[in-house]
Amino acid sequence: MRIIKAITQFAVSELELLPLIDEAWIKRGPHVPGDPESFRVDMGRVIGSEGETAIKIVTENGTPVIRAVYPVK
Repeated sequence: MRIIKAITQFAVSELELLPLIDEAWIKRGPHVPGDPESFRVDMGRVIGSEGETAIKIVTENGTPVIRAVYPVK
């Protein structure tokens, strides 16, 4: 298991976070090249505290089990 350190935060309220993750899961496309457990989803708007506009979703061994979600540029 990989441990991912994230130093950024989402710039949405607690009530908006789960719907945001749901939206990203629905919008996801192919996995990140070379990393079949990860998806990078462009959300088309600022969602991170440092101006990030995309979400990285990390799944467990190619399953739909989500291990981590965090904002990325």
